Amino acid sequence: MAQLHTPAEAAEILRIRESWLRAKAGVMDRLWRRGDRPGPQVFRDVSTSARRRWKFDAADLPEKKAYRPAPLQQFAAELDACPALPHPQPGTFRIVRVQPRETLRSIAQRELGSDARWEDIFNLNLDVLEDPDHVYVGMPLRVPSAVPSP
Repeated sequence: MAQLHTPAEAAEILRIRESWLRAKAGVMDRLWRRGDRPGPQVFRDVSTSARRRWKFDAADLPEKKAYRPAPLQQFAAELDACPALPHPQPGTFRIVRVQPRETLRSIAQRELGSDARWEDIFNLNLDVLEDPDHVYVGMPLRVPSAVPSP
């Protein structure tokens, strides 16, 4: 099991995570600004990640402004009605970085002692993961602080 980080290390990890999220947000913003991308035609085609970002508090987003891209404006009422994601409580998780050839299962085995707990990691990172099979080297992920799964 990984050791807990000192406050300085934890602050650096959070800084790196915010930097990564800002970069990801910049990519997403550039994609939405592409002129050849009209956006979804029906609500069911709005991506899971777009639905999640719509509900985030602007202060929690790297760009510090509400996520309201023009192609989604036609679905504002439906997006506003979606339930918000719960925010993980401080002290209930630690940050780990995805290493080469790692999956959520291998991270769960290494950090939590059971590969069956991959869903615990996935659920704690719904703000950055849309698919449990799409994790990337260097990506910071929250891992539960050894709280056993029921």
